Amino acid sequence: MRWPISEPTLRNDPAASPGVGSAFKDVGNALLLAVLGLLGLTLVALAVAWIAARTPIVRGLPGARDLRRPVIDVESLDDSALGDTKLGASTTGLLRARVRGEGQAGGRVDLAAGEAGSSEALAGLSAVGSQAQALTALIGWIGSTIRTSQWGVGGELHAESSEGRGLTLHLTHEGNYNDFAAFWALADGGPATTSQSEPYRRLTIPAAGWVRHRVAEARDAELSTTADPRSYALFEAGLFWQEQGEPIAARSFYDRALAFDPRNVFAEALSEVGAAADVEDGSRGRIPEAVNPA
Repeated sequence: MRWPISEPTLRNDPAASPGVGSAFKDVGNALLLAVLGLLGLTLVALAVAWIAARTPIVRGLPGARDLRRPVIDVESLDDSALGDTKLGASTTGLLRARVRGEGQAGGRVDLAAGEAGSSEALAGLSAVGSQAQALTALIGWIGSTIRTSQWGVGGELHAESSEGRGLTLHLTHEGNYNDFAAFWALADGGPATTSQSEPYRRLTIPAAGWVRHRVAEARDAELSTTADPRSYALFEAGLFWQEQGEPIAARSFYDRALAFDPRNVFAEALSEVGAAADVEDGSRGRIPEAVNPA
């Protein structure tokens, strides 16, 4: 006797149940709406920030000022003048680290390298649909234009000369030339050293101070401790050597900062403190010769 064989029921096949297929479609639509809603809110927030950063009355407020934080792109320093000695990469890395530091800019600048924007954070959502791709592209454009202050720093390392080893920098703002500065080991490198690479490392101290001042002073001139970028650069170098236990070198930098700007009250105060200190001898620090600020 042969028993009838019934066809198996495919309980997990969405096609076998129209209700299940409809549920999956509803979930997909809900996910798409959620993504589009998130992108829409981000777009609105960025649009408000874009307007705030460009409205004269609003952009001076603390929150809006943070939106206008400058971005500095420090290019690799040219070390071709040093021949086979390759110090450009290491010196560039140190300069970037010092520019990123506190000082005059008070942490109000960003380095372009390694900084992720909101469009990058939301990039994965653009794969959901064409609407999401359009919103993500618009978010990326608005986000890239909120920070209206774009700066570039380039420069060159110089071999030994009558002024010692050197570092020159040029500064651009919005793609246009802005300023130039030169720093030399005998005047700006602090206490004497026999190392070939150390002078370049030391020159990044005043060089970074100069960059930060130029950027910060252009952004908020009223907050600058001095109107002269060279005076500020030397003042920062003085602070560094004072922290390193080199009071004579520190005082020399303070005095030179005052030569460039006699109204640099911080340099004046620290120079007077150094003058009043009981310095037994000058063996711990070489005093660089004063440079004519003209």
